[in-house]
Amino acid sequence: CGNPAFTYGVSSSQHRDVLRGWCHDYFYGERNADVWRRTAMARLPSVVSAGIGMLCCAEDLGLVPDVVPGVMGNLGLLGLRIERMPCAHEEDFVDDDVEEEDRNHIFREMGLNIDAREFGSLSRYPYLSVCSPSCHDASPFRLWLEEDFARRNRYEEHLNLLVRVGRTTAPPPRMHAQDPSDALADSSEALAVSGLARDVIWNHLCAPSALAVFPLQDVLAMRVEPYGSRPPATELINDPSNPEHYWRYRVLQSVESLCSDVRLTDEMDRLVRESGRDAAGGSMGRDEE
Repeated sequence: CGNPAFTYGVSSSQHRDVLRGWCHDYFYGERNADVWRRTAMARLPSVVSAGIGMLCCAEDLGLVPDVVPGVMGNLGLLGLRIERMPCAHEEDFVDDDVEEEDRNHIFREMGLNIDAREFGSLSRYPYLSVCSPSCHDASPFRLWLEEDFARRNRYEEHLNLLVRVGRTTAPPPRMHAQDPSDALADSSEALAVSGLARDVIWNHLCAPSALAVFPLQDVLAMRVEPYGSRPPATELINDPSNPEHYWRYRVLQSVESLCSDVRLTDEMDRLVRESGRDAAGGSMGRDEE
């Protein structure tokens, strides 16, 4: 083959600029936009109206062409919202009439080292969406906290700010006290991670999205014992950056033991009920409509 192979990270700045231009033109240029719009409207309606009882959700993450939100809205497709992976077309939690640079300046004045766009704003998610704290292609919550402590600090500031500006409320008190064993290397850290996981579950349940879906690892993270002693890296399902990685995650507990863990089921039941997502109350976002 006469085409030279090269890696983006070690290429010259000139090559990287050219590649970025090609990428932007491909995803956001008008040349492809009309083709994608016409192709989607020709193929997707038959899938949506197939009458097989399937609720369609698009994985509209990453580089999303500008035509995608409009097509999804026309077809009534649910979007996917991962808090740590905000979309370019996703709204943040600050008022629309405040420019992004001014928003970040406001945060600095408040002593917060965060960016308005680094994390998603759950309170402004559209009803036609599925929200989740992570997914199979992302690190589970406990591992994500471990990977970058500076980012974790920014995320904790983000959560505190959401409460301060009234975009969310604190979760209800726990029904059962945590009792970490002496075998844990750092029980105070385990309790802190457990509390953060519970806050995240609560915030997603309170989001206006039609569906809130949680990876089991993130639900189990609410309990220090017996789940918090497992190394977080063992809970990873997929690592898209590693071509040698294979899917081997297994839940250590049986379904029967999980269902009989009243401390876990009581906690989840209370959060679901008090967020308004129980069968009787329905989704908070829908009620507000």
